[in-house]
Amino acid sequence: MPVSASPAALACGDVVRTSHTRWVIMHHQGTHLLLCPLQPAGAPRHRADVPLPWQDGLHLGCMGDYVVQCRPVRRLAGQGMQKIGTLSRSCFRHARAALATELLQRRTETPHKAPYALAASHVRLPRHPLHIVFS
Repeated sequence: MPVSASPAALACGDVVRTSHTRWVIMHHQGTHLLLCPLQPAGAPRHRADVPLPWQDGLHLGCMGDYVVQCRPVRRLAGQGMQKIGTLSRSCFRHARAALATELLQRRTETPHKAPYALAASHVRLPRHPLHIVFS
């Protein structure tokens, strides 16, 4: 049963639902969240899609094949979110590694473009790719 989520109650690995989409919380910093969508698996798969194990799908009420699409979305915590469950540790670790790899690949593919969160600043880039979004 979904529970209304307050920002303090949310943690990394939690799965929340908004009006139309399920999201996995990949990083939590203050009132900001880094989310990845949890979508039904389609025919074209992206390199950063992580398949949801059937055990997690059963626990979260996802019928059929689902993937965690490791494309980061930044959002404020608690905006109409309902917590519906938590990913297993192994699935979360796999998704977080895929997200870090995807962020590094994007920086490699377009080195002339600064990450959108760092476009206005001229500071040294952080070491961990997930911090790029929050800098």
